[in-house]
Parts: sequence; C-alpha cells; structure tokens
Amino acid sequence: MDSLTRVLNGSAASRKAAALALLALVAATAAALVLTAALSALSSRQAVRDKRVHLGQLQSVLALKPALEAARRSAQETQERPEFLSGASAAVIQADLQAWLNRIAAAHGVEVMSVGNAPQVEQDGMRFAGLRANLSGASEGIYGTILAIESARPYLIVRQAQLHSTLGSQQAAHAGPAELVLQIQFYGALPPQDWAGATGAIR
Repeated sequence: MDSLTRVLNGSAASRKAAALALLALVAATAAALVLTAALSALSSRQAVRDKRVHLGQLQSVLALKPALEAARRSAQETQERPEFLSGASAAVIQADLQAWLNRIAAAHGVEVMSVGNAPQVEQDGMRFAGLRANLSGASEGIYGTILAIESARPYLIVRQAQLHSTLGSQQAAHAGPAELVLQIQFYGALPPQDWAGATGAIR
C-alpha cells in the first residue's frame, strides 16, 4: 500500500495534516519561484542602470571630443608659430623678457645696469611688447648679447640700439678689452587676443 493510499485510509486528523503539509510545500515552491523572478528582475534592472550610466559616460566623452580636439589644434598651432611671445598677459610676458635678458647678459659676462618695460606698440593689427635696457661689458660680451637677442625664438626685433665706449672716462694705462655701454630697445609680437594665456617661453 503506497503513501497516498495510507493517507486516504487514515484518520481525518492525518488527512488534514497531510493536506496542510502539501499546501505549505506548494506555497513554499510558489514563494521560491516569485523570489527567483524578483531577483532576476532586480538584476536585470541593475544591469540596465549600469548600461545607462556607461552610456552617459561615453556620451560625455564624445561631447568633450570637439573641445579636446580644438585645444590640441591650438597647442599645435602655438608650437608651429614661434613668432609670438607667450604668457598669461603682456605684463607677465615683459617680466619673462626681463628674466631672460638677465640670464643672457650674465652668460656673456655683461652687466645689466637698468631695464624696464618699453611702451606697447600696435602696427598693422599686431601688438608688440618689449624692453628698454642699458648694458655694460666687454665688446665681445655686448656683441654676443645682441646676437642672442636677434636670434631668440620667439623672434625679437631690435628697434633701437646705441653703443658707447667708456675709454674716454678710463685711465690711459687701462689694460684689457674696451668696455662698451649698450642702450637697446627690442620688441616681440604678442599673440592674438584669442591666444591669450598660451604657454611658452623665450629661449
């Protein structure tokens, strides 16, 4: 006699207990199925959210691409056009020029007696900033300094230069190379207004 027959032939209490156990099993199975389906749906929703976030990130990167390309082109153009001085402002450019002139003069054994900003000049739509300086040193050092200014990149233009010898004020028995005083004014081209803030340095 199988289990089902024993249950059917059993007492009312045993049949009721068996029915309740079967009902509980069915309910547990249904709950497990519902839970599995809910977990699967939740996992799917989370996957969809993750994909949406990833898609948003990709769209943000794509949106930045034109700006990044423009910045890259601007940097490349700046490097390929050494005729313009570079700096955050004209004042910063002139300060960099003064520091550069001091280094060049020291390298050639020349003394910078005085240095200051020259008035800015505008010509044919171009803006120029520069320095006025008085330098003193041996003739070789003075000539080397002038050559360094004229061969600098970005390009510098010497607009005024006067050389004076100090022999007249020296003793007749003075030995060694003649001392010269150089009064010089030179300029460099400022970048167009839309290039303000480009990075770079005189070298």
